[in-house]
Amino acid sequence: MTQHLKSEDFITFTDTKMLYLSTKSASGLLLNGDYKSWVRYNLRNYINFQDDPSVESVSISVPYVTICNSNYIINATNNVLVIENTITFGTLVITTYVFPEGNYSADSFITTFNSLASADGYAMTLNRTTNRFTITKTGTTFGFRLLSNSTCDYIMGFSASVEPTSGGTASLTCPRVCNFLGNASYQIVCVNSGFQNGIILNTVGIVTGKQIGRAHV
Repeated sequence: MTQHLKSEDFITFTDTKMLYLSTKSASGLLLNGDYKSWVRYNLRNYINFQDDPSVESVSISVPYVTICNSNYIINATNNVLVIENTITFGTLVITTYVFPEGNYSADSFITTFNSLASADGYAMTLNRTTNRFTITKTGTTFGFRLLSNSTCDYIMGFSASVEPTSGGTASLTCPRVCNFLGNASYQIVCVNSGFQNGIILNTVGIVTGKQIGRAHV
């Protein structure tokens, strides 16, 4: 005699694990050193059920996250300004200015720029009505421009791909308003997010990944 089992005849066991991931512990691999804003955790150590035939499915959720809002407005990714000055036709002088990392306002940014570049004859001012920076040059110049390898273009109010130029004069005004707003939110991404029969699918290289959450600042 053949006995047919119904779904209610099966017993399903559910096991829950709570993982606490912290940049203070040794469980994470710090990919950008002491900045600790890029950390990789190997979840295989905790949810590897490849050799357990009793496991039918595995799910992961992030019920709670605390992110310290410690990012600087000016940091290593956007603190470089490169200016090319034409002192005679065919003679160019390229100067690179690196802003110290920190939180800036428009006024403190002007103060820092003037301290860095005044010896080269540059000065910065802000139009309080339009919120646009103007850079002027004293001394010998047939015009200057902000080069594309500048990384503070978004902060100052210009696009590096356009390379703003003074057009043969000693003054240049940025085409857009300056921007000293901090990060509005942080995106939480799970790169190795594929599962198949209990095996975590590995990913080679850096990929965008799947967004699993967004934390608003």
